[in-house]
Amino acid sequence: MNLQFLDQTVALQDWHIGRNTRGMVTLIRRYGFEFSSTGEERYQGWVELVGTRLRHIEVQAHRWEP
Repeated sequence: MNLQFLDQTVALQDWHIGRNTRGMVTLIRRYGFEFSSTGEERYQGWVELVGTRLRHIEVQAHRWEP
């Protein structure tokens, strides 16, 4: 996506016990972070992990420069 990940912005937002796609009990974690598309603005994003697997990633609407 050609985005710049901003240093020291990753933070654990939430965690809970859940089940993976195989029905096994596992830890589900959600991390927030900040990124930039131009080097000037800051935007929010987050990822959700089930165990060690990425379940979802979402980034805030941002300016795009080809």
